[in-house]
Amino acid sequence: MPHTNMKENNKVNSKIFVANIAALFALVAVFFLLSGSAKECLGFAIYFMVLFAGGKGILSALKALTGNTLIDGVNSVMAGATSNFIAFTLLRFTGLDANWSLFLVLGTGTILMAACKRNANEAFAQFSLRDPMIAATCILAVFSVILISDNIYYLKEGLMVHDQLHPTYELSISAGLDSMFPVWDKSYDGKTLKYHFGSPIIFYQLINIFGLEPLKLAYILFPSFLITLFLLFTNELSRPLEKRARRLIFIAAVFFSTLSVNTDLLMWVKSTTGLSIPYILGPPQIFSRIAGMGSYGLGILLLLSLYSLIRLKKRSYGAECLILLGICFSKSTFFVPIAAAYVLYSVLAYALSKDVRVSLKSLGIVLPGALCLILFVLDAHKYNLWAVFPGSLNIDGVYLKDKILLLYANVVVSAVSAPIIYIGIGLLYLIPQIRKALKDVVSKKSEIISSAYFFYLIVIISSYAMGLLLCEVTEGNQLQFLFPGYVFLALLSYEFVLKGYANNRFFMAFFTALVLFNSVTYIALQNVLPSLNYAQIGAGQSGNAIADAKLGLISIIPSGSAAEIVRTSAQVPCFYSYDLLGGLGKISGYPEKGIFVFNMMEDFCENRQPKWVDNGFIMTAVSRRQTVVENYKYKGVLAEPGYCNRTFDNIVFYEVITGKEEGITKLSSRFNDTNIPKFEDMSYYRYLQLFSKKNFYTYNQDFIQCIEGKISNYTPKAEDKISVLKDYLRKNNVRFILFQNGTVPLEEYVSALNLQSIYKSRKVNVYKAHEKIE
Repeated sequence: MPHTNMKENNKVNSKIFVANIAALFALVAVFFLLSGSAKECLGFAIYFMVLFAGGKGILSALKALTGNTLIDGVNSVMAGATSNFIAFTLLRFTGLDANWSLFLVLGTGTILMAACKRNANEAFAQFSLRDPMIAATCILAVFSVILISDNIYYLKEGLMVHDQLHPTYELSISAGLDSMFPVWDKSYDGKTLKYHFGSPIIFYQLINIFGLEPLKLAYILFPSFLITLFLLFTNELSRPLEKRARRLIFIAAVFFSTLSVNTDLLMWVKSTTGLSIPYILGPPQIFSRIAGMGSYGLGILLLLSLYSLIRLKKRSYGAECLILLGICFSKSTFFVPIAAAYVLYSVLAYALSKDVRVSLKSLGIVLPGALCLILFVLDAHKYNLWAVFPGSLNIDGVYLKDKILLLYANVVVSAVSAPIIYIGIGLLYLIPQIRKALKDVVSKKSEIISSAYFFYLIVIISSYAMGLLLCEVTEGNQLQFLFPGYVFLALLSYEFVLKGYANNRFFMAFFTALVLFNSVTYIALQNVLPSLNYAQIGAGQSGNAIADAKLGLISIIPSGSAAEIVRTSAQVPCFYSYDLLGGLGKISGYPEKGIFVFNMMEDFCENRQPKWVDNGFIMTAVSRRQTVVENYKYKGVLAEPGYCNRTFDNIVFYEVITGKEEGITKLSSRFNDTNIPKFEDMSYYRYLQLFSKKNFYTYNQDFIQCIEGKISNYTPKAEDKISVLKDYLRKNNVRFILFQNGTVPLEEYVSALNLQSIYKSRKVNVYKAHEKIE
C-alpha cells in the first residue's frame, strides 16, 4: 500500500513539474511577444541578470539572504538596482561615463559572491519546481500582462495610449539624466529637476545601452516585469497558509484587491451620472500602480524586499540601509514615513532597552536615504498646497462653499470614514496588535524591540498617520504616504484572516465576496473599460499579438447592449500619429546640443477636443531634448514666473512664421477651460489660507490673467518680423522647430532664417536652425 501511494505521489509530482515548466515557458513566450524582437528581449534579460548578479553578491556579503530562492532573487534584483543607482549617480556627478555603473555592479557582485560563496549558496534551499503554486502564479502573471497589453496600442497610422502622462513623464525625466548634476528638466528650459530617479535610470540605460524602444518599455515591458516579480514574491509569502486555495486567495487579494471596498466604482458612477456627491480618493491599489508607473512599481517591489529583510532572524542593517536608499531613489514619498518609523523605533528602543547601540543603528540606516531626499526631492513641489485635514473626501471642491453645516459635516465624515476606507479589514489585525504592543511598552518588555511585527506596526502607524492627517490639495499626493503601511498591513492582515478565520464560513464568504468585488471592479474600470474604445477603432491591426487577441475578444460585444452603453463612458484614448513620433525621433538623432520648440497651442492627442493643459510629456520623452516649456499644468510648471512670457512668445512666433498673426486674439478662449477652480472659490478657502496664501491655484490664476491680457491686447505691428523671429530663436537657443497639423513656415522666412528641412510628412514638418543666427 505505501508503495502504491508513493507511485501516485510521484505521478502527481511529475504532472506538477510538467505544468510548472509549461507555465514558465508560456510566461517567457508572452514577454517575447510583447518585446517585439529577440534583440530587445535579450537586451532586457541581460540587463536584469546583471543587476541580479551584482545584487546577489552584495546581499551575500551583507548576510541578508533569506534562504528562499525566489524571494532572494527579487531582493537581489532590487539590491542590484539600488547599487546601480548609486554608481550611476556618482559617475555622473564626477563627470565620468555613467553607463559604466553596470560593470561596477556586476564586478563588485561577482567578487563578493566568490568571497562569500557559502552565504550565496544558502539561497537555493527552498527552490522546487514541484510547488503547485508556481504554475498558478505564472498563469496569474500572464493574465495580468494581458490586461495591460494594450496600455500602448499600435495602429496603421500611429499609436494610442490610455495614460498620456505618467509613463511619458518618467521617460522625459530619463532623457534629462545626461546632465547630472544638476539635472535639467527637459520640459522647461533653464529649470533644474529634483525628483525620483530610480526607474528613469533603468529606462535611460535600457534605451541608450540596449536600444529598447522607449514607449513600449515604459508602457508594457517594465510594468509586466514588475508584475511578474511581485507575484513570484507574494507566492513565497503565502507559504505559511499551506493550502493552495488560501494561498491563491492571498496572492489575488494582495495584488488585485484592497483592504476595504473599492471607491473607484462610486466615482465612476458619479462621473457618468453627474450626481453631486463628494469626491472620495480610493485606497491604494497595488496592481494599477505597478501597471501605471515605473516608479510606483519599483517602490512597491522595494517595500516587499524591506518587508522580507525585517523578518530575518538576525537583521542585516546594511541590507536594510541599501534597500531604504533604493526606496528613496524610486519613490521618496514611500521613504518619508518609513524613515519616521525608524526614528520612532530608535527612541522606543532606547527607552525600553537603554541600549544606545540599537538606537544608533536604527538612525544610521536612514541617513543615506535622508541625504538622497535632501539632494533630489526637497523643494521639488514648492507650489503644492499641503494642509492638515482628514483627506479621504475632497478638500478642494466648491460644492460646499455656501453650505456651512455640510462643510463641517464633511470634515467629520472624512475623519470617521478615512480609517474605514483606507484600513478596512486590516483593523481585525491592527487593533489587537496595537493593544498588545501598548501593554508591552507600558510594562517595559525589552524583548519587543527584537520583534519584526513591532517594527511593522510602527511603519503602519507612521504611514497611515501621514496619509490620513495630511492632504496635498493640488494632486492628492498624500495617498503616496499610505503605501508602505498599506503594503505591510495588507500582507499581514490577509495572512491573519486566512489563518484565523478560515473556519468561519460567514466571514470567509464575506471576505471572498469583497476580494471578488474589488478585483472585478478594478479590472473592469482600469483595464477593460479603456480597451472598449480601442476595440471600437478596430482590433487586429497592432503589432502586439496579445493586445490584438484581447481587443478581438472585447470587440464581439454586441451593439446596443448594456456593455455598449458602458463603452460610451470610457475615456477616449490618446492618439499619436507616426508623423509626430517620426519627427520627434528625427530630432533625437542629432548629437549637437540645443533647444527645440513646438506650437504650444497644438494638441498632442490628435483625436481629442482641444484642451490646452491636458497633455503629457510625449514631446520631451521621444525627442529626448529640452524644450522652451511643455504645456502641462502639474509640477508647478504654470507657476513658474516666466511661464506667461514664454507662452506668449511661443504663440507669437508660430503665428508670425506661419502667416496667421491676425488670429492671435482669438486664442484667449483656449485658456479659460482649465478645469482648475479659483483658490477663493474652494470650500475650505479660509482654512487653507492658514497653510499657504500662494500656491498652485493662485499662481495659475495669475498666469491665466496674464496670458489672456497679453493676447487680448496684442495688435500686429509693422516692425521687421524677421527680426522678431530671429530674436526668438537666438534668445532660446533654438535648434529645431516642429510644425504639426500640416502647417509649414512661409517660404520667405525659411530663406531669411536659413532653416533646413530635416523631416517632412503629411502632418508634421521639422526644420533645423543654424547655430549662429545673424
